[in-house]
This record gives sequence, C-alpha cells and structure tokens, in this order.
Amino acid sequence: MSDNPIISQISEAITPLIEENSHLRESIDEIRAMLDYEDQGWRLIAGAYGADDGRGLSLEDVKNASIKARTRVAASSLPKRAADLHAGYVFGNGVEISDTKRDPGAKGRIPGEVRFYEDPINQEALFSGAAKRELQYSRFSDGNVIVFCDTSTRQVRRVPIFEIGGYMSNPDQADEVWAWLRVWDRVKENGETETRREWVYTNRFPGQRRSGIRYGDELVPVAKNKTAVDLRCNRQTGWVLGVPDALSGLHWSEAYGEVLQYGRVVNKGLSQIIYKITQKTQKGAQNVGVKLSGGSVGSAAVLGEGQDIQLVNSAQRSFDFTAPRPLAAMAAAAWNVTTPDLLADSSAAGSSYGSLNALTPGMQNAMQAMRDEWTQFYTDVFQVMGFKRPTLTWPPMNEPDEYRKAQELTLYSVALTDQEYRAAVLDRLQIPGDSSTIPPLLAMRGEVPKQAASPDQGVSNSTGGADSTDKNDLAQEMRNQVFLDDLRGLVERLEAAKG
Repeated sequence: MSDNPIISQISEAITPLIEENSHLRESIDEIRAMLDYEDQGWRLIAGAYGADDGRGLSLEDVKNASIKARTRVAASSLPKRAADLHAGYVFGNGVEISDTKRDPGAKGRIPGEVRFYEDPINQEALFSGAAKRELQYSRFSDGNVIVFCDTSTRQVRRVPIFEIGGYMSNPDQADEVWAWLRVWDRVKENGETETRREWVYTNRFPGQRRSGIRYGDELVPVAKNKTAVDLRCNRQTGWVLGVPDALSGLHWSEAYGEVLQYGRVVNKGLSQIIYKITQKTQKGAQNVGVKLSGGSVGSAAVLGEGQDIQLVNSAQRSFDFTAPRPLAAMAAAAWNVTTPDLLADSSAAGSSYGSLNALTPGMQNAMQAMRDEWTQFYTDVFQVMGFKRPTLTWPPMNEPDEYRKAQELTLYSVALTDQEYRAAVLDRLQIPGDSSTIPPLLAMRGEVPKQAASPDQGVSNSTGGADSTDKNDLAQEMRNQVFLDDLRGLVERLEAAKG
C-alpha cells in the first residue's frame, strides 16, 4: 500500500466497492442461471421435441430430465422426500389384488394367478413392497414405466428409460405407441459386452406381428412371446411420452436449497465477527490485531488508551430461515403434497392440527388419480399374461390417529349392539378375544340410573320447611340405601355372568 495517505484512503474506499460489485455480479449470474433452469424446464414441456410437432417431450428430453431427477431423488432432500411421500400415499398401506392369495383349505394344483403373483421375478418387478416403491420412483423421475411380459415363462421384467432406443407409433395416431425398441449391453462369459437390440410390441398393437422392424438401415428382430405394458404419466392430448412428476417442482426446490445456502453463509459470516474495536488514530487501527491473552475461552483483552472493544449483537441480523418457505410451498404444490410434509417441519402448519396431519381434498384426488393409473397398469399386465382382469382394493390413504378413532367409535356406539361394539374395540386394539363375552360395565352402558326422590319431599317443619338436621340424616340414609341396592344388583350380575 502506498505511503501517501490520500491514495491509501481512496484505495480503502474503492476496495469494498470492488468486492461488492463482484458479489453482485455473482448473484446476478446465479439468478440468471436459476431463470435459465426454469425456462429450460418450460422448454422441455412446451416441446423441445419440436415446437410444431405437438408430441411433447422427445425421448432424448425425457432421458435428460430423468438423469437430473434421478440424481436429485438420490441426493437432494426435497425431491427425495416428495418421491417418498408419493410412494407412501399410493402404496404405503398396500393394495389387495384379487385371486392372488393361497386358500389354506384348498387342495390340488395352485391357481395360475397365485403362481404368477408368488414368482420371485414378478415379486421383485411388481408385487413386493420394494418393487412398488421403485415403480413409483420411476414414475416420479422418468414419467414412463415400461415392463416386458414374457408370456411363455409368465415373468415380468422392468425396462429403464435409458434402455429405450426408440418407439413405433400408429401411423394414423401418433401418440398410440405400438412397439418399444430396447437397446442394452449384454455381458458375455468372457466379460466383454455386446450391444443388443430388440423390438417388443405393446398390448395396443392390433395387427399381425412381424419378425422384424426396420430401424434406420437395420432390420431389428422382434422379441417372441413378449408384450410390453407401459404407464406414461402427465401427458396431454397428442403427446407420445410421459412427463416425470419431478419436473414441475425441481426448479423451486433448487431455488429453496440455494437460498438456504445463502443464509448459511450469512450466518457463518456474522458468527465470525464477534467484537468491534474502536481506535481513535489510524496508526492504532493498523496496529490493533486484538491481542487476546491465551486465545481460549475466558481470555482477556489488553487495551491501550483511546481504545474500546464492544460485543457485536448479530442475533437481530441473522438470516431468517423461514423466509424461503414460499419457495418450498411452490415445490409442494407442484408435487401435490403439503408443505409441512415436504419439509418434515410441523411449524410450517402453524397451529393447525388438521393441516399437519391430513391431505387436502385436492391432494387426495391427485393421489387417487395415481392409484387409478396403477390399477389400469396392473390389470393390463394380468390380461397380457392370460388371466382375467383382477380387482385391486386400495385402503384409505389418510387414516385418523388412534385417539380420533376411539372418539369415532364411541359416537357410533349408540347404533351398535354390545357384541358389535366389543368386536370393533378388539379389532382396533388388535387384541384376541371373544366378542360375545360382554364385560359387566359394557352390559350396563344402556341402563338408565335410578333417580332417588328428594329426602325432604312432602316434609315440613314449623316454619314451612324441612328441619335441617332431620333432612340431612334422612338424605344420607336414603343415599346409603340406594348405594347398597346398586351394589347388591352389581354383585348379582357378576355372579350370574360367572355362572
């Protein structure tokens, strides 16, 4: 630094401006990048496949979106949470598929539906709890769930979107996919890989199947005994491929995460400035490096004349981490989940118990729509395998807590017999017992308690009222008698119940 005091002062004044301008430029670049990311998402949806084509996302767009979404579901908190919530609301309580359970009393050959359901390959692909969660993840990240059904072995295998190399559509209805092209690397016994290709017709294809379909200059064979079943989500009329559920909310969750990172940096910076030291002379200001004795907890500062040290109160200027919550709310709205659920933060619901523990009707309808699509998907698979269309029974997705269940049962008890009421309670508490065995107190729930007559009714003293001493004694005697009568009746009921 120059010895000229004027130049030094100018330099000191310019340096913060340069640093501030650098930070400002970085912030503008980051905001522009965020807007570009949002515009990119919009361009994908608007038809990067071709603005005049009308078919929505291209296969390449879907694959690119899938890569980003899968990465964030695996490593980012909000997309991972949203995917888990979708899987929980749709498949969390399970689903019953008709004709897939063994009959313990049946003898002979096991029905085909049961063998198909219990097959380990099919369990891993479709029916196990992990398989259902992974299918929902594929819907969230890929927007297109595709399985190949081998009708000769009656086994189903999933095909990831990155193995789809193309598709063939109805020439008169472009969004009606007739066949999928799978391209994958097959590992040979010597460890080398070779690229394989095959076409698989979908269950929509109405005509005579050919042995090969031309793809470019190559005649690619059609797989024998295989039929594809697919679920293409969030499509609009004329769109060929589905759109990942994640795509609409990713840029909002990214923005929320970035703002939180900025807040962390702000708080970290404020936490590093603990003391403010005032020095009257420039020479003293240059020399004061705050010499603290020891440098540990409980250290003391040695100050010279004209120096002052003050504790900086940065608590009032710390970053408000609840301020970016509207960004998370936008992501929650895009993903049809509640903000408290997405953030795993009960304070986001305020003081509303209902907002914290229940989906809104609109969100429930969105989850029910997903269930309906999965119902169609599973029934298509069963039909392709040669079985009749099964019935899928879904449990309620938003069960009340146990306390509210008990209140509900108590309110309905007036319409239930003792046996029905006891059976419902045993079922709620998951306690084995005989519903026909009625406890004495339950048997007494419908009885009207006796109303004793007033002790001084019809009795008067010289002043026209009952004598207070006689009245109290008589009242106590009558209460005792009523109590003894009730106790005697209760003992008789207990003895009768034991007998």
